[in-house]
Amino acid sequence: LMMLFGAKVNAGFCEPDFCPEPRYFMPFPQQTHEIHVFLRLMGFLGIPLQGDHLEFPLLADDVEEFQRLSSNFNLVPKRYICIHAGARLLTRRWPVENFALVANRLGAQGWTIVLTGSTDEEALVGEVSRRLKHVHINLAGKTSLGALGVVVKNAALLISNDTGVAHIASAVEVPSVVVVSGSDPVRWSPLNAALHKTVVHPVDCRPCFEAQCPFDLKCAWGVEPEHVNQEAQMLLIRKVSDEKAITDPHMACPR
Repeated sequence: LMMLFGAKVNAGFCEPDFCPEPRYFMPFPQQTHEIHVFLRLMGFLGIPLQGDHLEFPLLADDVEEFQRLSSNFNLVPKRYICIHAGARLLTRRWPVENFALVANRLGAQGWTIVLTGSTDEEALVGEVSRRLKHVHINLAGKTSLGALGVVVKNAALLISNDTGVAHIASAVEVPSVVVVSGSDPVRWSPLNAALHKTVVHPVDCRPCFEAQCPFDLKCAWGVEPEHVNQEAQMLLIRKVSDEKAITDPHMACPR
């Protein structure tokens, strides 16, 4: 199909038994992070690499939209935690009741809980909202993609499925706990394992490419809320410690 576009030069990955042009096609790297897969291709083609960090540019309009949301919902930067229960595939979703359990634990500690999601996920996010015992903010369907990026950037923490918003948190360098259900953590987990914690329950059927799980979503139900909560608490403790080190030079340690 790519050849039919008529480009002067085509490049990419090839199967072991078919390589259109050895100078421009290489075997697909197995058991490799998705970012490094394509960086290897760039290196193979002789294109200088610029690092493996993600970028998510935030524009002036995105910031202005966030400021309006902040005014309407009293969003105080770094004093709220984002909970994102959605994902396109059912096999990528941790149960909403588990998200609610973790959110309630954090809410009881005084954190403001902000529920995020697309317009298509409003019903799903509503299920989480109905289970929450503390005052919270439901932003599902209320943000553009760019404004969502600013919401995440100003959060103290994100807890989400392995979906797009997890990569936004990685790009804007906000701590996150990512629950991996059917996807492959080797391929998709954030590269900075100190800032982003991936929680996985081992199953033989991963990676999964099914829209409907034939095995009762063991990969998702196997992830315990307490495990997610523990990872969240550790990241929040580290955040508070780093903030104190910045404001109090006597607490700063050599790095």
